[in-house]
Amino acid sequence: METPGTPVELDLDLIRELFFHFEKKLEVAGYPAIPGFSDLQVKDHIGLLSETGFLHCELQRGCRGVAEVYSLTLKGYEFLEGTRKVSIWNRTDGVQNRSISADLQ
Repeated sequence: METPGTPVELDLDLIRELFFHFEKKLEVAGYPAIPGFSDLQVKDHIGLLSETGFLHCELQRGCRGVAEVYSLTLKGYEFLEGTRKVSIWNRTDGVQNRSISADLQ
């Protein structure tokens, strides 16, 4: 179990699920429940997506928490379009994953 302050490993499947979630609906406050992922993982990954320009968010002071997610950015929608088909997502060759991973870090 993760504890606050412990780095959470980047999970591209969670990133993809978050994009799908925010495309469909927005959370006014709090964090979405994504099956198979902890609240800490979700919170940390939303912070990463905001910091790297994939989500329009209002960040809380002094932490990586998000007070409110407004929408995907154009960059976020472009990434989402590239991950739509599971067959394409599953065929990505490590190079693309490293590129996405580097962009998110």
